[in-house]
Amino acid sequence: MNAWTVSEPVGIGGWLIVVAIGVFVSPFRVLASFVKTLTPIVRDGVWSALTTPGSSAYQPMWAPLIVYELLGNFGLLLAYVGLLVLFVKRSTKFPRLFIWIAALTFPFLVIDVWLSSFVLTDQSALDPGTVRGLATSIGTFAIWVPYMLLSRRVRNTFIA
Repeated sequence: MNAWTVSEPVGIGGWLIVVAIGVFVSPFRVLASFVKTLTPIVRDGVWSALTTPGSSAYQPMWAPLIVYELLGNFGLLLAYVGLLVLFVKRSTKFPRLFIWIAALTFPFLVIDVWLSSFVLTDQSALDPGTVRGLATSIGTFAIWVPYMLLSRRVRNTFIA
């Protein structure tokens, strides 16, 4: 085999399979979390109990926190669906959107923890699930962003 017959890696293979799994699972993961945590707040009258002055559960920061999480998670869901579409189309825009999502997830989570600290004053806002989310966000950025920027397979696959 000489240099003229060696081909560059292309297509969904190698480490890109791990990315593919994450891209396909993420919209469903966010949607499930969205439905599980935010639907009861709106549906079961919890919103009113948390945001009505004079209510025993009232705290002025509940409304901003819930709205922030609602809008943020909806935006994340839309971003993941867009990412999935770009992945399937093998669009040149896929790596760029992937990097933007990875870059913005950590600040989104940090702001969420900060807002939560005003509401959940009797407990730590850094519960195990939150710490896991922050660590996953950092790990995703540290590992997969360089992969998107440097991988020949990514460069050769996302060409449409």
